[in-house]
Amino acid sequence: MIKMSRIAIVAIVSLAFICTMSPAASALTPTGQEQLEADWLMQCGKTPITERTALEITWARNLAERLGALKGCKSLKTELATLAKLEKKISGAKGEEAIKKLYFEVRTVKRAIMFSNPLINFDKVIMIDNPYPMGKGGDATNEWKHEARHRNGYMGVPGGRLLVAGLDPDSEAKNLFGDRKGSFWRPDVHFSGDKVIVSFEPAGEKAYHLYEVDKDGKKVTQLTFGDYDDLDPIYTPDGKITFCTSRAHTYVRCMPMTHAYAVARCDANGKNIYVVSRNGEAEYMASVLNDGRVIYTRWEYTEKALWRVQSLWTMNPDGTNVQIFWGNQSRWPDVLTEARAIPGSNRVMFTGLGHHDWFAGCLGIIDPNKGLDYPKGLTKVTPQLAWPEVGDGKPACENETDKNSSPARKYHENGGFLAYKTPYPLSEEDFLCSAVNGQIGHTNQFSARSPKFSLYLMDVYGNRELIRKGTHNAYYAMPFCKRPTPKAIPDRVDWPKIGSGAKPADGILYSNDVFSNAPKILREKGKYIRVLQMDPKNYTTWHKTVQHDGPAISVFQADGVKRILGTVPIEKDGSIAMKVPPGQSLFFQMLDEKKQAIHVMRSFTGVMPGEVRGCFGCHESKLVTRGNPTATSTSIAMKKGPKKPVEPSWGYNTSISYARFVQPVLDKHCAKCHNDAKHKAYAKLNMTLRPSKHRWRDHSTQTRPGDVSPFTEPYLTLVGGKCQWGRNKSKVKPLSGVYVVESYDGNRGDGSDLKTLAPYTSFSPKSKLIENATSGKHGNKVKVTGEDLERLVAWVDANGPYLGDEEIREMYDPYTPTVISIPQVRPRVATAPVINRFDIRQDGNSEKVAGVPLKLTKEAQAAKAKDLELMKKTKKVTPAEIQAAMNEKNVKLVITKASYGSKDQRADVTDQVARWAQNCRYIPLLRYRDLTSKDPARGKVKTLTIEYTLNGKPGKMTYPDNATVVLPKN
Repeated sequence: MIKMSRIAIVAIVSLAFICTMSPAASALTPTGQEQLEADWLMQCGKTPITERTALEITWARNLAERLGALKGCKSLKTELATLAKLEKKISGAKGEEAIKKLYFEVRTVKRAIMFSNPLINFDKVIMIDNPYPMGKGGDATNEWKHEARHRNGYMGVPGGRLLVAGLDPDSEAKNLFGDRKGSFWRPDVHFSGDKVIVSFEPAGEKAYHLYEVDKDGKKVTQLTFGDYDDLDPIYTPDGKITFCTSRAHTYVRCMPMTHAYAVARCDANGKNIYVVSRNGEAEYMASVLNDGRVIYTRWEYTEKALWRVQSLWTMNPDGTNVQIFWGNQSRWPDVLTEARAIPGSNRVMFTGLGHHDWFAGCLGIIDPNKGLDYPKGLTKVTPQLAWPEVGDGKPACENETDKNSSPARKYHENGGFLAYKTPYPLSEEDFLCSAVNGQIGHTNQFSARSPKFSLYLMDVYGNRELIRKGTHNAYYAMPFCKRPTPKAIPDRVDWPKIGSGAKPADGILYSNDVFSNAPKILREKGKYIRVLQMDPKNYTTWHKTVQHDGPAISVFQADGVKRILGTVPIEKDGSIAMKVPPGQSLFFQMLDEKKQAIHVMRSFTGVMPGEVRGCFGCHESKLVTRGNPTATSTSIAMKKGPKKPVEPSWGYNTSISYARFVQPVLDKHCAKCHNDAKHKAYAKLNMTLRPSKHRWRDHSTQTRPGDVSPFTEPYLTLVGGKCQWGRNKSKVKPLSGVYVVESYDGNRGDGSDLKTLAPYTSFSPKSKLIENATSGKHGNKVKVTGEDLERLVAWVDANGPYLGDEEIREMYDPYTPTVISIPQVRPRVATAPVINRFDIRQDGNSEKVAGVPLKLTKEAQAAKAKDLELMKKTKKVTPAEIQAAMNEKNVKLVITKASYGSKDQRADVTDQVARWAQNCRYIPLLRYRDLTSKDPARGKVKTLTIEYTLNGKPGKMTYPDNATVVLPKN
């Protein structure tokens, strides 16, 4: 038996000092005993119960040996003696009931041993008991389990509870939110143990906000407000609150109907909210490490396929010193999230989830000192399960066969557990977690029959004991007690005063030697560093246009708008130092003497206001890249002092697009041959600007032959032809030299496509277009120079974007029925706001954030008028009345019951109607049949009946099928 590590013993001493010893276990209720026995039987799986009883005795003895060696553990002689007596009865047990009774007795003793663990120095846990989010196929709520979609406020389902409960099933539990109805996400207990912070969405609303409640549930305080989602808050050692939020008004690039959540912070009272992340994609589940840093999940795909990079990163609580923790070049696991620090260790326990299924999970441990990417440093805690959605790589995990790894263990399977979530480690070997017996599977529809998560005490050897079965799902549990406070990291940010309009201070990025750890050829050829910025996607068409985008910036990847901020020279000693704007997603390219990209950064970085940070060079993802190196004052760049990058001739405020950077150059230099239908060059490549006849393969409808392509020629030809996603591009060599990101070699293989590209792999040095334009040997001896050449090179090195910000702002804002009925924040394109992350509106009023009226096409205006006319006809409600119902102040609407169907055949649709209600009397249900997946009374006349309280007064209304729902005033 493996003894407890020194680190784990330190953790025990630490926790014992903080927490109060658990009293003797309370007597189980009959219901609790019944739940335990049912769970124990389930854990038998397909093993005969007699055989399983013997195995459980062996495992219980091993458990007693391990725990008995821990400081503070009580004597387990009595339990071991009881096991010996029960073992002698196995051979004599006759009949199913006798064998079952014996098995239950063994499990009762084993449970007592497991709860003798001195780490269990608490007698209560806090958790949420929450319904699954709800989705409906065919509209913007589909993919209800997607990693980014499921936490959108419009997906929330009322019925959640914030529970403080004992450690036995059916023990007394208290809902700290009392009779408040709504939906929750993860809570966090203050280090003092006296209060809890949680994200909560009241029934009838469409956004989660931060709420704080005292340990007795007597005082509930709402801390944040508005139309945006505030999620998964944690207390940090500096007295602040860190959380994820959609207040950056950013949409996921490859999912236009989904807000991306960014890491933010605020004061303890919810004031002074700043978005501290530079990311444009979603981030999740921050927690505090033992050294005071914040660890969180970061999704990114800068020049990478969008599917498989959801890795763990760290930052200081003030947003400075962002660093990779593990997995930014790893295909396995798919999504690393719900990470928690193991007490007394630099390792973390996490859940490996599926990109499209947050509710499938496999547990793992990361040791970043052993490596930053798969398989180094990775141990799978639940080895019987493959990593969701991506399976296992080879080897399955580095540490599965590593005799020197901790823990090296023998693991035994238990029953049909097919998904795990929300681990809370107590040591290297013991933890709380939630598990589900049965596979949920990736479907669009939520089902009441979907298996639900229960809370367990578990160890890395496979032992587990039920703590609580929820009404819905019991997860995100942690001990409800005082806990150690990590050391606070000093604040290093020059915070602008919110509302002042002051420009946030620039930060400084430097490297003492950009060639450190880089291939030798870069030292020979590298002359400049180019700084690019990728804008966050503040705009959305709401529905997908081409493939996964809306609007589509590129044909072969879910790209973002890019700008070149400028270039800085590399000094003779390899040093650079530059001033850059804070709060922006920045990435770099090393250029040669021609100012062409010979090495590219396939990730992003950035700074906070006033932050000074460095890097170790243009490198692979290695251990040496972690940390923030100290600036060397003797470096040439630092002696000269940081300077702003030298802007390109067109200015750094100009975004890059095909229409402005490429086609004018082609028309000027290439048209004489390539636009002349009589010339042989025309037959090889027609460079005339024209619509494309390409038929598009859409994510949902597969083919749309009637659609007009959003892309023109010759753009499509220059970037590699049709560039269909889902096809291998290993042999595609675009004339432009761009790197075809999606469906390249490794997307469905070994993950090699996520690695740093070798120098001179793609881009302008490998571009036939650039070669022909500059050699003076092509065709009519064309020789493109000056700004024309700069623009061509910039477009290729930016990886061939089709649209820039200027083109997007010429589009119209979207209008569809779902735009009215679903999102809390109105989708915009032309009028999308540009967000200053250090001066966001504190009230979260999204219309005031936008600040300008919508820009709709004539067709959209006509459609809007038609929808209002239909509403008027179906229920004799005028548009003015609807608008009045939506604009009323201080409306408190609670849906108490709703049903749909005929007189004798009705379906309960209470939760669905509550989701659509917005604390206003107008409930935008365009088709009642969308409330339920099955027609409750096929062929019969149906009605919708709603029972409610409006400003505290009860009411009941019945509406004919598909009539506009406007509740009367009370």
